[in-house]
Amino acid sequence: MRVCVLGSGSKGNCLVIDGGGVIVMIDTGFSPRETRARLRHLDLDLGDLDAILITHAHSDHVKSVKQLAASLGIPTWATDATRRFASTFTSFANHAVVEPGVRFNVGGLSILPVKTCHDEPGSVAYNITDGDEAFAICTDLGDPNAGVGAGLRDVDTLMLEFNHDARMLKNGPYHARLKRRVASKYGHLNNDDAALLLSRAVTPRLTRLLCAHLSEVNNTNAKAIAAARTIVDGMDVDVAIAPQHAPTQWLRVRRRPTTAGEVIVTQSSKPPPPTPSLSRAPSPSPSPSSRAPSPPSSPSPSPSTASLQPASLPSAAVIALREVVTRRQLALFGGPTTPTPTSTKTLVTHSLTRERR
Repeated sequence: MRVCVLGSGSKGNCLVIDGGGVIVMIDTGFSPRETRARLRHLDLDLGDLDAILITHAHSDHVKSVKQLAASLGIPTWATDATRRFASTFTSFANHAVVEPGVRFNVGGLSILPVKTCHDEPGSVAYNITDGDEAFAICTDLGDPNAGVGAGLRDVDTLMLEFNHDARMLKNGPYHARLKRRVASKYGHLNNDDAALLLSRAVTPRLTRLLCAHLSEVNNTNAKAIAAARTIVDGMDVDVAIAPQHAPTQWLRVRRRPTTAGEVIVTQSSKPPPPTPSLSRAPSPSPSPSSRAPSPPSSPSPSPSTASLQPASLPSAAVIALREVVTRRQLALFGGPTTPTPTSTKTLVTHSLTRERR
């Protein structure tokens, strides 16, 4: 299993997971055109997506869900409250309602929604496993309670909100009402509370932590990393910042050669929710027929220490040329009508700012 952060922050949130035989997008916080531009770095297009998971209905997480879900016919999963509050964005024609604490499957991925405390009803985090490797994403919450921590345990890679520094927020330029909202239990995690939640979620299995949804006004990369290190220092955990303005490379969700414990499955007497069909309505324009192959399921060697820098976006001239060549599908989603001729398709190997203990 591998993941790519297309962007994380108040200007848009989007993540792609490749595993279990499917490609799943979590949140759709960018426009269709921007989403497609960032997917290019993974050698993917919008038509390659098999499903969309939604954490909650704020616009920086559901901006393009109408175009992707309704027009392309991509199945969606979200809580019922999120579906109701996001109904102005999409019809959710091929949708399944999920319940916090009740696992469901998308292809070969087993997914546990974890209830979070935020000022948008139905907000959840997700703990995802392909049966071997496990990943969890948890952002947009103000309360680092033990229940959330338990739901995030025993993962190999954790993407966790480190939104703001409490002192910077207090002394910053935000209006007093917005400061109260951000700092409340229904707002966003400050660095200290994020570290507390991390302490409740971390196990010896964790190999990578992505500090996510950082405020560009009320936090710094250094402060977030320092807070995270108070918990994972000495545990051989890679600590990185999930960037806002450009996608990362593919990040392998790698498992240690020896681990303690398996992914927790929350027990529930309720049956799993109905699963919508993964078949999609035909797209007006075909997407590229080939996609980047998934890595083998066996653990890969630990990557060498390198800087984790966001991948660079194409130059304006390159984008302009591609827009001309692919103008037909741009009328819908910015997607190509035929694959751009290349001799070899390669994955983007630009490096993420990584700090490794």
